Amino acid sequence: MTVLSPPSINQLSILEGHRLLTLAAYELEDDDTISSIYEHRLDANNDEPASPLLDANTWLTAVLPHQATEDALVFGSADGEVVFADAEDVNAVEASEHAISGLVVIDGLTVATTIGGEVLAIADGEVTSWKSEGPPLFALGHFDGVLWVAGDDGYLARREGEEWKELATGTTEPIHALARTEGGLIAIGDGGIIVQVAGDEATLRTEAVGDLDGVALWRGTVLLAAGEGGLRELTADGTKVLREGLCEAVAADSKYLVISSGSELFVSEDGATWKPLPYSFPDPSEADDHEHVHGENCDHEH
Repeated sequence: MTVLSPPSINQLSILEGHRLLTLAAYELEDDDTISSIYEHRLDANNDEPASPLLDANTWLTAVLPHQATEDALVFGSADGEVVFADAEDVNAVEASEHAISGLVVIDGLTVATTIGGEVLAIADGEVTSWKSEGPPLFALGHFDGVLWVAGDDGYLARREGEEWKELATGTTEPIHALARTEGGLIAIGDGGIIVQVAGDEATLRTEAVGDLDGVALWRGTVLLAAGEGGLRELTADGTKVLREGLCEAVAADSKYLVISSGSELFVSEDGATWKPLPYSFPDPSEADDHEHVHGENCDHEH
């Protein structure tokens, strides 16, 4: 069995200490999938290709570092599992019949959204439903103590107590990503839509830039969106292209800016000069040995 296609970069996350987590999925010749999680140190020499930190012979859809230990991870899968992987074991929770679309940690709870419209809270293997119906959810964010979800048909809502308050966005395009800025919440999605939320008011504008897939705040003030039309800086007057060509995902912090373009990763400190971040493909034969995952954080039997 060999890897046929270049990987799809599903998610980029920059963590404290300038650590980059990358989630990539590879399709195999028998329609199987291998997903790999990589870590780069952005403040170190990245000339050597990064090896997978963890592999799974399933389609992983979201990943975040668990806050309990430094080297643990939580990730979601297309078959509705939320998996907790630490230095000693891997525990999978069958959270839903639908693919996991997003993950955050709130007050010790792992909260997941699904493409079935659910919001689920998980603790000690127990799943509690915070939301059970609605349009498919593609974006999840926890900003200033408020949980936001967004998805198909322009759906955008925040959790108030145990209820959900939906905000009218003025669009039926799918929303793919959320970010918090000084002016409020930003949501971006298909058709070049940009929704600015301040309080209970949502203002829609549409840029003729194709679909937008990712959004990030760079250096605390520069808002960036990734999509078909490249990487763009969002301003009050429109957008400014920082990098042309397909840009599928973006992550940023106070210093670094990282994008994926096809199967390639690039890092920049100024938005003009870009350096590739190399990584190695996983070994399909090793992934076949495990039902869920294997890697540096995996020492278990299924």
